[in-house]
Amino acid sequence: MIFKYKLLSEQLAVLEKTKRQYFEIYQNCDCPLCVEEKETFTHIWVCPYQTEAYNQLYNNFKNTLIFGILDSTTDIFAQQLSDQFDLLLFTKSFHVSNITFIDIIKGFVPITLVEWLQKYTTATRHCNLLIKAFDKLYEDSLEL
Repeated sequence: MIFKYKLLSEQLAVLEKTKRQYFEIYQNCDCPLCVEEKETFTHIWVCPYQTEAYNQLYNNFKNTLIFGILDSTTDIFAQQLSDQFDLLLFTKSFHVSNITFIDIIKGFVPITLVEWLQKYTTATRHCNLLIKAFDKLYEDSLEL
């Protein structure tokens, strides 16, 4: 629970926080992967060297939802659901005013996602599906 709170509030012990605590050791350190940007919570996910890991998290999250929907309905195909999910525009880039997949990683549940799930599932089913998808997202992020 503490990890999830810190994830949500961006208080994970990323290099920026460590640099503030141990300034004399980490005076001029940036992201250890690209060495171009400051390592912040957002940069951890948008760093070009993390693209594969980010895409894996995104696709696993999306597939968990899609296969959960397909378990309860046969009226739609997986590719249609995949295309519809992508139209929700949970992009990789950082936007102050738009919900991105980075916000989903933090634990936010966008209303557009809930509305999309409501088209295909009952209230109980989409709540359980969201819990399952977020639990999987959390587990997958620990493996990176």
